[in-house]
Amino acid sequence: MSEKREFVGRQACGNFNLFDRNTGDFIGRVVNMSINGLMLVSDEPIEVSKLFPCKMELPEEILESRQLVFDAESKWCNKNAALNCYETGFLIRNLSDKVCDIVRLLMHEHFTEKSDAVSTASTKAKA
Repeated sequence: MSEKREFVGRQACGNFNLFDRNTGDFIGRVVNMSINGLMLVSDEPIEVSKLFPCKMELPEEILESRQLVFDAESKWCNKNAALNCYETGFLIRNLSDKVCDIVRLLMHEHFTEKSDAVSTASTKAKA
């Protein structure tokens, strides 16, 4: 049974790499995000039902921060055979008000609604 989403995810318009903030290990690349969750792709499968201490570099300073720091719980992981990668869904945990504000601004500036992603990509390709 799939979980009900409270907010709609938005497609990343750039490279947003997620790292373990304790070890510095690369976890994966964020492909879409909402205020309460994210999906990333990785070369290796990610353990499900695990809490990850995460950090993500921001493309510019947002609210006096250059990094987004949060905890995320992996909820599912599926192999995408067509792209030869793994897709993993995370629930973001314990967000402070400031981190919520950073996520909202980041999504507004660097993520697009999924329906707009295709038209934006095709418009850029034509330019």
